[in-house]
Amino acid sequence: MTIEAFLPAIDSPSALVASCPHLLGYMPDESLIAMILGVPGRMSPVIMRADLVPAGPAVDPCAAGLAASVARTRGHSVVLVAWTDIGDEVDRADLPSTPLLTALVPALIDVGVQVVECLTTNGRSWWGQLCPEQGCCPPGAQPLDPAELTRVRAEYVFAGCSPLASRSDVAKQIDVQPQRAGRVAEALALMEAPDDIDRWRRRQVRSLGRRLLTAVAPAQMTTRQAAQLHHGLADVPVRDAITVRLARTLPGRQERGRATQDVLVDAVRCAPQGHAAPAATMLALVAWMRGEGVLATLSVQRAHAHDPNYRLAHLVAQMMSGGLDPELWRAGLSGLTQAQCLHPARASYRGVAPAHG
Repeated sequence: MTIEAFLPAIDSPSALVASCPHLLGYMPDESLIAMILGVPGRMSPVIMRADLVPAGPAVDPCAAGLAASVARTRGHSVVLVAWTDIGDEVDRADLPSTPLLTALVPALIDVGVQVVECLTTNGRSWWGQLCPEQGCCPPGAQPLDPAELTRVRAEYVFAGCSPLASRSDVAKQIDVQPQRAGRVAEALALMEAPDDIDRWRRRQVRSLGRRLLTAVAPAQMTTRQAAQLHHGLADVPVRDAITVRLARTLPGRQERGRATQDVLVDAVRCAPQGHAAPAATMLALVAWMRGEGVLATLSVQRAHAHDPNYRLAHLVAQMMSGGLDPELWRAGLSGLTQAQCLHPARASYRGVAPAHG
């Protein structure tokens, strides 16, 4: 799921189809994209993606779950676009997306969400699936308008929003770099427990705050810088204090948010086995706040892979899958001070080992 995004005028099926890859961040493949409108406090839609489910017993539970997720955003209406690799000769009733969409539309209505538009596309043509009237929405494929596709894509590119080729390309952004990870592991092994934990935590918040809230991200952290970042974030009070600072500082600052995300991407790339969960979870939070839902999801998965018991990663996954608006999460942190983060009850120093925080 993603949040605030640049959005050109969408006033035709062609404009709608052209917008999907840019809003999602990559070219969809056998996917259902939901643009949720009217979410309180937002001007642009929340974007949700799900795998298409084939006809069978899983369709109704999947539709009910998707409808519940959409309802939790408190949006009043939704636009549904199914992407599938199918020939133009197929009629609407035989589309692989039809079973899920047929179940999902009434499920959304049951939870009080209006379905504004519902169509399927293969990237070349579109099939209307909301209106059964052949005179209004013929059952066969309708060609997309090449001029409209080009216009909308050009607007996104001009705004600096270009989709990657696939979800795997997004995943490659955080691929592990084994040699760097090995060097960082050696540096972490040499770090000793601090003599004065309170002073050490305050110093960590200052130094990591400068690194993560930089206006321009370095091309690549040094081994020592990366080790210091992982060492600091492994301590739950330090991580929480930094998280509160990011939540208050990044929204509305696109360049700074991008730089912070780049630093965390680099940290995840060079994280030794078992040490990536804090940085990956923080990357998920930053990507989620910035509207990069795919990167946020993949980062949470990386955190789970390194530490299946890392509690903050499970919380972030629940917030994203439940359709929570990041603004509501940020509002929940508004009364939390740095002192409260750094001095929680019974917070002891955990060192550089996974803390399951």
